[in-house]
Amino acid sequence: MKTLLEYVVTYVTNVILLGIGVLFLYVGIRDNCWSGRLDVCFYLPTWMILVAVLIFIDRLIYWKHKFNGVIFEGKFPRPRSSIRNSNKEQIRQWQKDKQKRSSSKKLRTSSIVFRVILSLVTFGLTITALHVLIAAVHGKGAENPDPIIFSFYFGLLTLFVYFCMLIKYFYNFCMSRVKKSKSTTPAPMPNP
Repeated sequence: MKTLLEYVVTYVTNVILLGIGVLFLYVGIRDNCWSGRLDVCFYLPTWMILVAVLIFIDRLIYWKHKFNGVIFEGKFPRPRSSIRNSNKEQIRQWQKDKQKRSSSKKLRTSSIVFRVILSLVTFGLTITALHVLIAAVHGKGAENPDPIIFSFYFGLLTLFVYFCMLIKYFYNFCMSRVKKSKSTTPAPMPNP
């Protein structure tokens, strides 16, 4: 059973990521000037649009996984448990079935790979924006620093959110491995 805190964290994470995606898309389209100059400032708005599209695709994959879980719960309701008749084994089996059927292994793996790619692209955007920002401070920069500042700060925020999601994924992965190792009985030691 999810706690209220988990729902709040999920909601806040989605709002932040979708807000950043919309902001990147807006600033990228607004400041995308096809002037023909091939400097870093020219590519930054296009890069922002790419990151926004990748964030939207990531959220679509995430919500596809969640909706598959809801559909599974609609078809196969959770077994009831009572204090007298504890059917913990049925509930565990139901949770395993839900995990298997609500999300294919391919969808989960593609989600992880996609988040790593998105993090790398966002990291590249943030480093490039930092490079352009430093060049602007030294007098060789852009005339309009708004997209540079937006892409740098919101790129850092996006990296932070995805880093926290990565830590949560590894924590869940390690905890599932610990649970599996506790549930399996160790092999007896051979007699000498």
